[in-house]
Amino acid sequence: MLNTDKSLHKTISKFSEEISKYWPKKNPQPSPEESKLANNFGIICEGFFAESGPNYVIRIVSIAKQLEEIFNTKTLAIIQNGKKNEPLKYLIWKAFDIEDTIGIYDEVYANFSSFKKEFIKALTKFYYYFAKFLFFIKKEEWFFKIKLFGLEIGDLIYDEMIKYHESEKDITKKIYSIKSIKRKYKYIFNKTFIYIFSCSYLYKRYNPKIYLTTHTQYSSYGIPCRYFAKKGVQIIETNDDLILFYQKNSTPKFNQGLKELIKKKINETDFDQNKLHEIDNILNSRITGKEEQIDVKMAYHNKKIYDQQSLRDELKITNNKPMVFIFAHVFADAPRCLTQMLLFKDYFDWLEQTLKHISTNKNVNWIVKPHPSSKTYNEIGQVKRMIDELDSKENVFLCPENLSTASVINCAKAIITGQGTVGMEFSCFGIPVVIIGSAFYSGFGFNIEPKTKQEYSKILDKIDLLSPLNESQILIAKKVIYSFFSLANKDFSLIDTKIKDLVWGCSQDQDLNSAYQLMTERLKTNDPRKLYFCELVRSYFEKKNP
Repeated sequence: MLNTDKSLHKTISKFSEEISKYWPKKNPQPSPEESKLANNFGIICEGFFAESGPNYVIRIVSIAKQLEEIFNTKTLAIIQNGKKNEPLKYLIWKAFDIEDTIGIYDEVYANFSSFKKEFIKALTKFYYYFAKFLFFIKKEEWFFKIKLFGLEIGDLIYDEMIKYHESEKDITKKIYSIKSIKRKYKYIFNKTFIYIFSCSYLYKRYNPKIYLTTHTQYSSYGIPCRYFAKKGVQIIETNDDLILFYQKNSTPKFNQGLKELIKKKINETDFDQNKLHEIDNILNSRITGKEEQIDVKMAYHNKKIYDQQSLRDELKITNNKPMVFIFAHVFADAPRCLTQMLLFKDYFDWLEQTLKHISTNKNVNWIVKPHPSSKTYNEIGQVKRMIDELDSKENVFLCPENLSTASVINCAKAIITGQGTVGMEFSCFGIPVVIIGSAFYSGFGFNIEPKTKQEYSKILDKIDLLSPLNESQILIAKKVIYSFFSLANKDFSLIDTKIKDLVWGCSQDQDLNSAYQLMTERLKTNDPRKLYFCELVRSYFEKKNP
C-alpha cells in the first residue's frame, strides 16, 4: 500500500522528470507560428485520473501529443480542481509539456456568476428533474433514459449512485441495486448539473475538435463525452486494451462503439484457413492464461482445469444432471452506462433474480462463478452470501476458487452471463450462451438473447434441453473474437498486467508508489511516443484525410 502522500509526490516527480525527456519544453520565445497556436485548443483531454495510475496518464497523454502533431493544435486538460488543489495532476501534465489545465470546480464553476440568467434557468430545470427522479426511480426504463438539456443522464446517475457505496469497507452495508433516492445522493445530481454547465462553458470558449477520455461512464466522464459528441466533436476513448473512435452526434457507449468497430473489421477481413488457425491460437492463448490481460490472468493462469467428474467430486454432486455455469459481473462497475439495453436494473438485480428462479429448477446443477476482479471492488464473498440466502439451494453451487475458467469447455451444458466476454469466448467451442444485455458481441446470431424477462425465465426453465451451436454459429463467433483481439493493444512495453495489478490491487494490495517507480524504470528504455495506440490514431486520421 501507499505509505504517504509525500512519498507518492516524490515518486511522481521522478516519473515526470523521466517523461519530460520525450516532450521537452518548447522555446520560451515562441515562433510566429507557435504564437498563433497560443489559444488554439483543438483538443480537450480528460485528466481526472492523472495521478491514479501511470497506465492512465501514459496512454491518454501520449495520444494527446500525437493528435497535437497531426492537427497542429494544443491540448487543454480538464481536472476536477485547479493547480492549487491538485498539484500532482498539474505536475504530471506539465511533464508532457501541457501546461494548460482547467479545474471544473474552482475555475469553470467560479465563472457561473457571469451567466446568471442561463444558470438560474438551468438550475430550475435541474431541480424539476431531480423531483421526478425522487418519484420515478422504480420506473426503471424511464429513469435510465431521462434527458437533461438533450443529454441522456439517467444511466450515468444510476451508476454514480451505486459507485457511491463502493468505498464502504463493510461488505454487508454495500448497495449494488438502487431502490430509492436517498438525500445523500443529492451531491450526485449537483455534480451532474455542474458538469453539464461546465461543458457548455468549455465548448463556447474553446470550440474543440476532439475530446479525449479514459472512460465514457459515470457523470464525471460520461457527461463531457455526451455533451461534446452532441456538438459534433470527435470522441476518442482509450482504456488499457482498446481505443475507440465514436461516431459524431451519437451517445458514446463502450459496447456499441466497440461493436461497430468489430463489424467493420469482419467486413475487411478474409477468413481463410490460415486466419482460422490464427483464431485457434488466440483462443488457446486466452484459455491457458498466456494473454497479457489482467482479468484473463485472474481467471485462467495457475488455476486447475476440472473435468466433469472431478468437479462433481469437488462440489459433492452425486447426480449426473447437466451443469450450467452462471458468470457473475462486478456489481459496482457501471452496469448501465456501458450498454444500450440490460433486461434487469443492474448486475446485482440480474443475479439475485436469476438465483431465485433457477433454485427451483432441479434438472440442472447450477455453478455460480464470481468475477475474477471482485477483490478490486471489495466484493469478495458477496456471491456466496447471495447463494447462502436462497431458500432452496441444494442444486446451486459456488464455483471452486481454484477453477480455471477453461474448465467450462469440459463441463458446461450452457452458460449464462449478463454481457461478459465468456459469451463470445465459449461460443467458439459450441457452448450455448444466454446473455441479458446488448454486449459488444451481441446481435451476431451465436448467442441466445431474450428480449423480455418472461422469455429469459422460459429459457432458464428449459436450459437443459439446449443444443450445442452449429458450425455456422461457431464460425461467426470466431470471426467476432478475432476482430475483437485484432483491435486490442499489441504493445506491453510500458503498460502490462504487472503495472495494472499494482494500480488496481487485483491479486495483491494496491501500490501506486511501486507502479510509478516501475513505469519510471521502463521509460528509460521505452519510448511512449511509439505506443501502438499512437500508431492507430495516426492511421485512423490518415484514412479520414488521405
